[in-house]
Amino acid sequence: MLRLPHASIPRNPLIAEPLFLARYIEKAGTGILDMIKLCEAAGVPAPRFRQDGGQFVQTLRRPTGGDGAQVVRPESRLESRLESATSARVLTALAAGAMSRSAIAKAVGHQWISGAINRAVKELLERGLIEPTIPDRPRSRFQEYRLTDQGRAWVGGKKT
Repeated sequence: MLRLPHASIPRNPLIAEPLFLARYIEKAGTGILDMIKLCEAAGVPAPRFRQDGGQFVQTLRRPTGGDGAQVVRPESRLESRLESATSARVLTALAAGAMSRSAIAKAVGHQWISGAINRAVKELLERGLIEPTIPDRPRSRFQEYRLTDQGRAWVGGKKT
């Protein structure tokens, strides 16, 4: 049933509500579905879920080669060095042109500028993959971000 849209019942609503209001978590009930989509997109087997002795158990598996050995992707690839999948989605969204943080959030499927979006933008700025359009006024309400040459190379498939 977790593979279909479902209601979310937080274990501790007193913790979940302020995290939601502070925009550290997205809307309730989407995390498992997002995780399944990301695993499929990465070519990794979908996670398994079960209950064991009243406990919820989630099993994540690494991709395997033809001989059953685990495949470990080389660390030299940019996407394996990015902090999150959100960073990769932000880069792909910026291929369409310069965007504000709120436009980036909408382009990657978030309802608002979440902590994940802020962390992704910060990481990509530090790595030199994106740059601000108004560098001398980083906190301007008109600030937008665009790909650098290195960012365009990543999006274009060079991914070094």
